[in-house]
Formats: sequence, C-alpha cells, structure tokens
Amino acid sequence: MLVREMQSRVFSWLWAVALLLDFLCQPFGGQPYEVMTLLLAAFFACRPDLGWVFLVVCVADLTHFLIQAPWTPNHAVLRAFVDLVVLGHFFLRGKPGALEASKPTIRLLLILVYGISVFHKLNHDFLNPEVSCASQMLTDGALWLRLPSPPPILRAISIWGALACEMLIPILLLLPRSYPLALWLGLAFHSILALHPHPGIYSFSGLVIAILSLWVPEEQWSDFIARFGEKSELLLRVTARLAVIFATCAVLLEPHPRWTFRIGLAVWFSLAAAGLLTLFRLRRPGSAERQTLFRLGWAPSILLLVFALNGFAPYMGLHTVRVFSMFSNLRTEGGAGNHLWISTDKQWFSFQSDLVKVLESTDPRLSELAMKEEMLVFFELQRWAQSAPKPFDVKVRRRDGSITTETDATLPPLNPILRKFLFFRAVNKTGPSKCKW
Repeated sequence: MLVREMQSRVFSWLWAVALLLDFLCQPFGGQPYEVMTLLLAAFFACRPDLGWVFLVVCVADLTHFLIQAPWTPNHAVLRAFVDLVVLGHFFLRGKPGALEASKPTIRLLLILVYGISVFHKLNHDFLNPEVSCASQMLTDGALWLRLPSPPPILRAISIWGALACEMLIPILLLLPRSYPLALWLGLAFHSILALHPHPGIYSFSGLVIAILSLWVPEEQWSDFIARFGEKSELLLRVTARLAVIFATCAVLLEPHPRWTFRIGLAVWFSLAAAGLLTLFRLRRPGSAERQTLFRLGWAPSILLLVFALNGFAPYMGLHTVRVFSMFSNLRTEGGAGNHLWISTDKQWFSFQSDLVKVLESTDPRLSELAMKEEMLVFFELQRWAQSAPKPFDVKVRRRDGSITTETDATLPPLNPILRKFLFFRAVNKTGPSKCKW
C-alpha cells in the first residue's frame, strides 16, 4: 500500500489538515473542483491509511492549483511540487512505497523554501525597521491582539529573529541529531507567525509542520503511538475526525474569509498544541534518516532544480509572485533592485524593465490603481486588457516620461502559458519597497 509506515500516516494526516486550512483561510468559491478537493482532503484526513485516496487528493489538488494559477499563494506552489513528487514516484515505481520513496525530495523542498526565503530577505528594505515586513507584521499582530505598539528595539529584534529562525531551521534539519531542536524552533516560529491576521499564514505553517514531521524517524512515531494505548488511540482518532468534519462544514456552510479565519486560527493552534505534546513525549533522538536525505534519482533532482529556479526567477527578470518572496520587501523591477548582493540593472528577461504608471482607465479596478503611487509591469497591463470589459482603454506614463493611451486593440494578447505562470506584483513608484505578501 502507498501509506504503509506510521511516519507516512502522520505526514498524510497533517498534509490533509494543511489543505483544509488553506480552504479555511481563503474565500471559498464553491466551484465543483474546489468542493471535490475539499471533500477528498477531509476524507483522507479521516483515513490517512488509504493510499489510493492520497493519489486522488494529489491529482485533485494539482488540478485545483493549475485552474487557479496564477492567483495562487506561495505555499500552493510547494504543495503542487509535493503532489508532483508523489505522483511521479507512483508512476515510476508503482503503488508500493511511493510515498516512502518521495520523502527525501519532500524534505529537500522544505529546506529550499527556507533557503530561498532567507536569501530574498537579504535586502536593504527588509533590514530597515521603518518599512521591514518583520516589524510591520509585529505591529499588525500587536494591534490585532490589542497590545501596545512594539517599541523600536522589538521591531529590530523581529527582523534579525526572523532571519535567524529561517536560517537555523534548515541547518539543524541537515544535521543528523539536531532535528528535535529544529522541530521545536519551527513550531515556535510558525506559531508566532500565525498570530498575524493575514489569512494564509497559518495554512502555509500547517504545510511546513506536515513536512517537518518527516524528520521524526519511523520507530519514534510507532513508539509514540504505542504509548497511548488502544483506548486512548481510539479517542485520539475520533477527536481528530470530528475536528476535520467540523472544519469541512465550516468551509461549506460559511465561506466568509473573516469568519473562517478565526476558525482556521483555532484549528492551527489545536494542531500546534498537539505538536507540543508530541515533542514532549518523544524519546531521545537517534539518527534521523540522514542516509536517505540526499539519495535522489534523476527525476526528483530535475524537479528540485526547477523549484529552485522558480525561487530565483525575480533576479532573472521573470515573475515576482509565488517565488517565496512573501513578506520580504524584495524589489527587482525597473533596474532599482534592493538586494544586498545581486544587482538587477541587467536581467536575462526584459519583463520587469517595462514599468508603467496608470493615469486613468475605463476599468474601475484599474482606475483605483491610478490613485496609488504604484507602477505596473506592462505584462500585467496586458493581462488586465484581456479580462476587462470591452471596449477597454488605459492612459499610462512610460518610463521615459511619455504618455500613451492603450486599448484592447493595441495591447497584444498574452501567450496562454506565460499568462498562466508569470505574475508580477505592483511596485512603489518612489521610496522604499513596502511590505507585500
């Protein structure tokens, strides 16, 4: 069977719960593919031993990702690559041991996420307490919790604390006996992040915790479950299934994002509390399967390379969204990059060099952008033109200062593949790079 080890069952259950958290924190459209993915994830969370359901969930989640792209969050990219890894091992190796064979690649995907995220944060604006996403998120979290505004010293600590955590976690995971410390640090770090009111943070954190569980060796999980006893294990399974059913009904019956955010927050901290209990009861660590961590075939290696290239796409002049630059203050557009080490005045691709300022438009949504001090990559203007009601026109100021009026007739249609996978965020016209998701 696909899910035959206790470690795999724990990961499968956490992975399904993370998918439910994603639905809890985002507005639920009720589309058939969304309902199908949600119900499959809920069923699999109740029965993580059924390997064939895991395969179907991977297919449904990957389909969901492709349909919604490019309007998908960063963690959906990570989850899509996990789907590809599991499905790839299934088709290459067959059903037995597919998830077990996928574990090294899934672990390395998480290490890459931390590494890419830290690298993006090494820029002048993230290190500036006045505009840094770390200090801004600390202030927002304090406001949401009705606490006093944090003093400058705490805002500075939040910057270096975030960098330290995101650097230490992957390093500790790579060392053979330090994974318990990485789990403690990861659980604490993501619990602090989940206090921020931005929807989506705790669904990303839930996915990270699921992958972190793969560092706990099989014998540790088996021993942990055995300590509960038969009756306690039955109670644990029943409670977990009731929580999953409750979360699923919450999504289906009340899809309002603010209301579901509170429920998602409760689900996340219930998950974090269970994680703390697990860490307290685990035995002293043995060697954490280091011998299999880097044992990869050619196909997973190519997938990891594609994942890494996607993360460094902004520096090449490609897309700036879904590259794990969330809350990093990174700017690479218009030759005005803010990274400490990489200059972006010359890039391999020219998408980011063509920035325009919207002055007025027949599209009300685009007219709102005209009132902000933000600029768009011309590629995104073409995207607007394809989806806006016709006739469409927009007056813009180009980088050389000239003012032109573009219409749906003059704006060339986008390549369907590029339109699906390239996505650029709006950037500030002047001043430091502000905090964006």
